[in-house]
Amino acid sequence: MRNKYSKCNQKIIGYLTIDNFDFLDKAIYCEKELLKIAQIILMEKEETRKIVISNLIEKIPSYGKEYDWNIASILQHIDSDLVISVFKKTQNIPRFYNSIGLSWLFGEFNHKDQFVVDYLYAVVSYSTNSDAWWRAAISLENIGMEEAVNLLKRSLKTDKLKNLSII
Repeated sequence: MRNKYSKCNQKIIGYLTIDNFDFLDKAIYCEKELLKIAQIILMEKEETRKIVISNLIEKIPSYGKEYDWNIASILQHIDSDLVISVFKKTQNIPRFYNSIGLSWLFGEFNHKDQFVVDYLYAVVSYSTNSDAWWRAAISLENIGMEEAVNLLKRSLKTDKLKNLSII
């Protein structure tokens, strides 16, 4: 059943299904606002939810850190299995290695899916964004894979120090 805000909800879903994400890149929104967007997404049919989640994830590399963080904060309120299954279908996963939001989100899901574990290890190995690198290591610790500090120290030892200037 739709509530009295259904026109607003339809407008937001309309933006999300037609790839209009500019409003999510303006600022980092408060948790209450992001939860509301997640609830709007959850009110939709499963196929629409998948499309919206896919659209949100696909655009992460195209926008800034505000968008990245907002998307992860929205997706944390959606079933982890659904989000992970949509992410698995995403093409060219390496373009997400610098995502702070996804690196954090997968740790919050606390889901030992091998695809997610491999993604997080790849972020630690290949990300040029130090925030994503740290969050991926902490997420691996959260899901019980290994201690973040040890993982990061090992990563620094195997990578050339020249990479630190990128970070």
